Amino acid sequence: TNDFLNLNSNFLNVFRNSFTISFWVELADGQPSTTEVMTGFMHSNDPTYANELRIEVIDTGVLGAFIQMDNASSYTNTSSAVFTDGAQDWKQITLTFTKNSGSVSTLALYLNGSAITTTGGLPSQGITESNHSRFEMNANLFVGAQGNDNPGGSGDGISGSHLNANIDDYAIWSTALDADAVTAIYNSGTPIDLTSNSGDYDNSGNLEAYYRMNEGSGTTVANSA
Repeated sequence: TNDFLNLNSNFLNVFRNSFTISFWVELADGQPSTTEVMTGFMHSNDPTYANELRIEVIDTGVLGAFIQMDNASSYTNTSSAVFTDGAQDWKQITLTFTKNSGSVSTLALYLNGSAITTTGGLPSQGITESNHSRFEMNANLFVGAQGNDNPGGSGDGISGSHLNANIDDYAIWSTALDADAVTAIYNSGTPIDLTSNSGDYDNSGNLEAYYRMNEGSGTTVANSA
């Protein structure tokens, strides 16, 4: 509660191309009274909000994802609740975003290793290859809180809500993982070591960030990628 992880990077070169974000989460409440940030926000805090990236749990228990690049957006949410009211068991969530040549980028969400049915949310112009390449961000990526890129600032501020949950095995890849790799990462509910290929997971070479949260104490978490 009120804790967060500052990854000390905006991963700009990663997010300008295809990428994947994956993590395990144990929510204190699957249907919170207000929308809660699941990965922490990453966005420019200017009047236009031209660039933003977030994954969130809505107060109805719906899982949603929103990506804004160069003023174009891609948004999706689950067609029904995936979280119940009250404390939740550990769940594994994966977002993949594929930069497509000549067409709009593709957003997909997975829960516990399986693709989940989603529906369009906010009006979406669709992120083209050109928008994707012009993604800009000064703010660092935060896990569990909203990163705040104040105009002219250093990108290390915090604003908005914190996530009331436990988070584990937070990872970023510089590729959009395919469905069988996502299933292998879930591994029937037992996390695997993402630094080594295993079965259908053969993307360890694309691993850009991997926070295993195994320190047990202190205020610093190692990046094992």
